[in-house]
Amino acid sequence: MDDEIILEETNRDSRIQMNNFEFLRNNWNELYKMAKAAEENVDTDCNISLIKIRMFGEQLTKKIRRN
Repeated sequence: MDDEIILEETNRDSRIQMNNFEFLRNNWNELYKMAKAAEENVDTDCNISLIKIRMFGEQLTKKIRRN
């Protein structure tokens, strides 16, 4: 029982601190918001996460093609 509580707290803490896309925030805020939303929803609503990461990929591809 205690192990389950610790695991739940650890998972919750890691979700709160998780942000692999912070480096995008200053220059590509739109991409950052999509990636962050995908990351935040990965455990609670994987469909939303997939939609957001697809949108992220599409926008990133457009930015690459423009340059």
